[in-house]
Amino acid sequence: MKSILLSLLLTAALAYAIPQEINFQGQLNSAAGTPLDTVVFVTFRIYDVNSGGTSLWSEVFPFVVVTDGLFNVRLGHAAGLPDLFSGDRWIGITVGSDTEMAPRQKFTAVSHAYRVGTVDGASGGTISGKLNVGEFNTNSGIAANVHGRYNQAPGDFSVVAGGGGGLLGDGNTASGSYSAVVGGSGNDATGGYSVVNGGYDNSASSQFSSISGGNANVAADTHAAVVNGFHNFARGDYSFIANGGGPALGDSNSASGKHAFIGNGAKNRASGAFSFIGNGGNEGLSGDGGNTTTGEYSTVLNGQACNATALMSFVGTGVYNDARAAYASVVSGYDNQNDGTYCTIVGGYDNSIVSTANKSLLGAGQWNNVGGDYSGVVVGYENAANGEKCAVICGDDNTADGFNSFVGGGEENDATGSNTFVGGGYFNGAVNGGGIVAGSYGFAGDNAGLVSGFRNRAQGLRSFVGGGSWNHANGEYSAIAGGGNGSDVDSNYVTGLASFIGAGLRNGITGNYSSIAGGATNLADGPYSFIGAGFSNVTSGTDACVPGGYNNTASGNQSLATGYSATASHAQSFVWSSGSTATASSAANSVTMRAPNGFRFFTTTGAVGAQLTAGATAWSVLSDSTMKMDRRRVDTRGVLDKLATMNVDTWRYKHQPGGPLHMGPMAQDLHAAFGLGDDNVTISTIDADGVLFAATQELAKQNAQKDKLIGDLEARVKQLEQIILQFGNEHNSNSQ
Repeated sequence: MKSILLSLLLTAALAYAIPQEINFQGQLNSAAGTPLDTVVFVTFRIYDVNSGGTSLWSEVFPFVVVTDGLFNVRLGHAAGLPDLFSGDRWIGITVGSDTEMAPRQKFTAVSHAYRVGTVDGASGGTISGKLNVGEFNTNSGIAANVHGRYNQAPGDFSVVAGGGGGLLGDGNTASGSYSAVVGGSGNDATGGYSVVNGGYDNSASSQFSSISGGNANVAADTHAAVVNGFHNFARGDYSFIANGGGPALGDSNSASGKHAFIGNGAKNRASGAFSFIGNGGNEGLSGDGGNTTTGEYSTVLNGQACNATALMSFVGTGVYNDARAAYASVVSGYDNQNDGTYCTIVGGYDNSIVSTANKSLLGAGQWNNVGGDYSGVVVGYENAANGEKCAVICGDDNTADGFNSFVGGGEENDATGSNTFVGGGYFNGAVNGGGIVAGSYGFAGDNAGLVSGFRNRAQGLRSFVGGGSWNHANGEYSAIAGGGNGSDVDSNYVTGLASFIGAGLRNGITGNYSSIAGGATNLADGPYSFIGAGFSNVTSGTDACVPGGYNNTASGNQSLATGYSATASHAQSFVWSSGSTATASSAANSVTMRAPNGFRFFTTTGAVGAQLTAGATAWSVLSDSTMKMDRRRVDTRGVLDKLATMNVDTWRYKHQPGGPLHMGPMAQDLHAAFGLGDDNVTISTIDADGVLFAATQELAKQNAQKDKLIGDLEARVKQLEQIILQFGNEHNSNSQ
């Protein structure tokens, strides 16, 4: 019996490539204990028991050289060792035809360092303690887990799920208790329960802070969060930044107020508690260029260099806009300043509401000013509303200083008395209580009627003429905004109750509650009727309308006519006409249109749509190859086969009982067969045409194949006929 001394050595392995072999060294002696010099046949087997059982692996070495009793082999050199070392293992050795040597030798811990390089599948399990996957990682925290490269998890129960980089400085660090870094590079989660999901060089340094991604973002207070962007700083409790910032530190957004929010942009600062910045801020402006919200619950939605500095103040957008009083608002514009409590500036340029104002409004324009309580300037240039409850609607250099005073528009008009009114015009003055004036160089005393324009008459109860000449507002509560001309024959007139003419000449309204916006020689005779503009238009039906055009008539109730010589004489009819031919309605509740050069309908912001060209009787739809994408060849045989089995019925629409009969497939069947169109309840003509084109192509192919087959058969028939004829001739010749 031979004896053997064993030594198992695991070959050295790099961290990224574990070898599939184990180096085995031994000493083989004779039964007398003398070292042998020979060549032997040796079989090695690996078991999971120390005796008996079935081997898990075996390998035969037919020529093992033994010198002075010593030999060396590499187990697994032929095909590599499988992953066997998940438990205790023993090696059994058989020399030649001898029985296996006993006892088997147990693998020591060094062999158990040999593990499988990859896992194709696993049924699950539990890893207790720490987990470190990758290289150059450290996980010094209690139950800390780390993946990736150059990552650190010193926080108790912390996790780095992946990421890191090629250099030590690119690693992620989860140093806060229960903190986590999901991926990315150079990220730090130093606060307890903090999270960084990815990105580069981000830091979540306070409890429950989080950063979703981006670059060089910081969440530095409790429950602070940054979603994305570059150089964003969420420094207030529960503060939030969604995106934005920029590559330079000066482009950063900062939400330092408690519950402050920044949605996007650059150079924005939300320092007020519960303040909000939606977007904006920019480079290239003098100063910082960013938006700021320093007041509690203050808001800047967008813009550049806008500031909301007081409680509940608001800036919508624009540049250099400031809302500096409690509940003050600037909606838009440039360099507007609002110092009035509960006041609003809608837009414009360099407008201001001063601190003496309360609950006032400035709409738009330039260099307008509001100084009175409950007052306002809507639009215009260098207008001022300094009295209490006064207003300037528009114009240039108008002033409303009196209590309850009003200037509608114009230039250099003054409403200085209480309850005075200037509708418009030039150099008008309403200096006493209750005065009303408009026009040019007008003046109104106490409780005066309307004076406006040139030779205008406002004779109806509480009627109004805003401007123009030779206009007559004779109906009660009627109004003429302007128009007329140099003589009475060009005048506009209103006799209907509560009716209105905007401008133009020779326009007339006899119907009640009717309107003409402008134009010439138009007549609104029907009640509640409307003419927008144009020439020689008539609305004689109730609720009738002519938006504009020439020589149009809407005489049907609730009818509409527009364009050129259109007549809507039926109730609820609509006629649109162009060209030189008159067009009239033919029935109630109908639409009639004429366009000699065609119709075009666009269904997107591009050129997609349909058109009816001049003289055409059918619609043309866009089918330009340069406007199409996702083009694929069609299986025409499949299309034809599906059409061959599809039901084609005659039918009527349910909402038209006894109506016209139609023929065609059901939209559900066509959609199920080909998946075309937007839904399964409509059929687009372009899709139907495409299906028919494909089926026609397939029929053409099949017909061509049949034509070829028929041609071949005809040729063969001719050959047979020639053979038969030749045979007959030869037979007749032999008979003779």
